[in-house]
Amino acid sequence: MKKYLFLSIITLFCINLAFANDTPPDILDIAKQMNVELLQFSSKMYSCTPYKQQLTSYSHPVFYEVVGVEGNTCHVNKSGVNCYYPKDVAQSYAYKKIQDYKKNIDNITRNQSYSSSSVNTEYYNKMDNQYCKYN
Repeated sequence: MKKYLFLSIITLFCINLAFANDTPPDILDIAKQMNVELLQFSSKMYSCTPYKQQLTSYSHPVFYEVVGVEGNTCHVNKSGVNCYYPKDVAQSYAYKKIQDYKKNIDNITRNQSYSSSSVNTEYYNKMDNQYCKYN
């Protein structure tokens, strides 16, 4: 349950973080870096290509890993939480994440501000609840 709470907090931070237009540049840099790192991870998840990543934009270690194809699933490990998404679900999930991260990066670059509110949050939570095992 603690890991679920931890992932929920990270997800909320990534998706619902909002800054005013006069956001200090260092915070924008961190937000952009976070989105770039998560975009890389989501791209590997889309193809279910093995990939390990420690997100450097967080103050404490956060590890994401695409373990790879296992049977008809794509095995993903998000900070110790194992997820086994059916391949088509993994692609749909990753595709939506990729679009969100690209939009966030573009907004940060163009507007020099960061305000993200994903319409896919309910979808992500539903998929994680259905396919992830919280130890």
